[in-house]
Amino acid sequence: MQSVDGRPCYLVAYALRREDADRLADAINVVLSEEDRSGRVGSFAPSRPLKAHRDIDPLPALLRVFRWAKEFEILWQGSALPPESLVRDWITSYERNADIEARKMESEAEFQRLRAHAPRTFAEAVDRLADMLAPDDREYLAAMDQGDLVKLHFTYGMWIRNAWLWGNPALVEACGADHPDHASGALISALWRKVRVSE
Repeated sequence: MQSVDGRPCYLVAYALRREDADRLADAINVVLSEEDRSGRVGSFAPSRPLKAHRDIDPLPALLRVFRWAKEFEILWQGSALPPESLVRDWITSYERNADIEARKMESEAEFQRLRAHAPRTFAEAVDRLADMLAPDDREYLAAMDQGDLVKLHFTYGMWIRNAWLWGNPALVEACGADHPDHASGALISALWRKVRVSE
């Protein structure tokens, strides 16, 4: 999902149980299908600490997420599925004139290119992440408390996993992890330490 004021964004259905997140995403996808839209809404079952960091209560909830954790908006939360009229409003507001499927294919092609040129070592990955940071993102990351890094799991961490870690067990192992989720966390923590030293 993309394009709000020219900035990339996507919609994510949140729930503590994956099946509840999937149920919310499915309800939105039904409307997309009825309107002949080929896009999809992602679903995610966050840990309780991540839920607390997002200030989400109750679940399930729907978020519009940008690149950094400071850039997300809770569109809806409640104990029942949102009304279809509200879902249609979201689609109209956030996806007007967007060619969702084309963007999805472009995104996947870009991730395939990035995976083909992924760093080989933990140190190289941290250095490359640091080199890629825009000055304002570097400043934002350096100012974060270590305990708040979990906020980046489903934004920046997802980018790292999609770009470098999925299907790359050698790099996951180089990060001292057995799963891309843990490897992305290790990279973000090391990056955080690096940018704090350089500030």
